[in-house]
Amino acid sequence: MFYVSRGNNGHNSSSSLYNGSQFIEQLNNSFTSAFLESQSMNKIGDDLAETISNELVSVLQKNSPTFLESSFDIKSEVKKHAKSMLKELIKLGLPSVENLVAENVKPPKVDPATYGIIVPVLTSLFNKVETAVGVNVSDEIWNYNLSDVSESEENLSDDFFD
Repeated sequence: MFYVSRGNNGHNSSSSLYNGSQFIEQLNNSFTSAFLESQSMNKIGDDLAETISNELVSVLQKNSPTFLESSFDIKSEVKKHAKSMLKELIKLGLPSVENLVAENVKPPKVDPATYGIIVPVLTSLFNKVETAVGVNVSDEIWNYNLSDVSESEENLSDDFFD
């Protein structure tokens, strides 16, 4: 059993990160709407901030006796729960962000030589973040078919001279 609170915009958030599938689902919905819908970044940011603040308030309300016993060290409790929520937020958003970056740096958008230089750096960076938050995104998304790029470059040069 867990307590559910409602924010001003009608979204639900659960009272505990550890039992909070609604919280995770809401964060996932925010990321989905960011990529699939034409909501403004301000609206998406406001929704995420409200979801996170509702979760923090719920956790604080649930654990208020613990806070009283520990000299009401609210700053450390908020920091601990905010860190957990940020980790969950990164877990949910990282695959979409990594896919978006990978697709936008592949040739022909980026010169193949430049791509060969930046891919190891980007892959390493994303792998470190994946390890830190405990999520795995396949490195296959960074691969591209060289023959497809060569054909499209040939077509572009043929079109240029025609």
